[in-house]
Amino acid sequence: MTKRIIPYFNVYAADFKAFKDKISHEEWFQICDDLSDVCMFGEAKPKYENNYQLILYQKLHENLKKSLNNYNTSVENGRKGGRPANTQTKPMGSSQVNLDGTQGLTKEKKRKEDKRREESLKENKSKKNVFKKPTIEELSDYCHERSNYVNPERFIDHYTANGWKIGRNQTPMKDWKAAVRTWENNTTNERSTTDEKRADYRKEIMRAVTKSD
Repeated sequence: MTKRIIPYFNVYAADFKAFKDKISHEEWFQICDDLSDVCMFGEAKPKYENNYQLILYQKLHENLKKSLNNYNTSVENGRKGGRPANTQTKPMGSSQVNLDGTQGLTKEKKRKEDKRREESLKENKSKKNVFKKPTIEELSDYCHERSNYVNPERFIDHYTANGWKIGRNQTPMKDWKAAVRTWENNTTNERSTTDEKRADYRKEIMRAVTKSD
């Protein structure tokens, strides 16, 4: 029983195109037959009269030797239970380089880095939500802009006394401009009520004066 060295050989399309007009079908067949001998028995002794035939054989034979080396390596690894693992050890504390060029981190370093990023996000978020008390100038400008009757000094004194909290539940203030608009509505309603009371009072006085006459 003959021993197979390698069960195949490759013929690339570029090689076929380059030599198809240089050699005959019979010469192509002879090359394939000689390469098959190399695959099956490990050697061949070709004798060609056509120089193009010899050149093509040598080219394909070179490709065959590369395939043979890869094939034998594959077979040997299969006998040993698969491709050998990478036995190169990394020095302590080293990290691998990823395909994108960034340096990989160990699990512990990655965990610390993730924790640091999470804390940084929380800190930035809390900074955005920190309430900043308005100055008397800012408050006066805003009230003037809205042409309301809110007294800036009274507004600041009120909320300074209660710790800048709003509502029945004493919730910490987040937007002082919204509080100004609430005061604005309340002030408008109070002025309307006061004006109505003054008008009613004047009417009562006029009735009393008319009756006395």
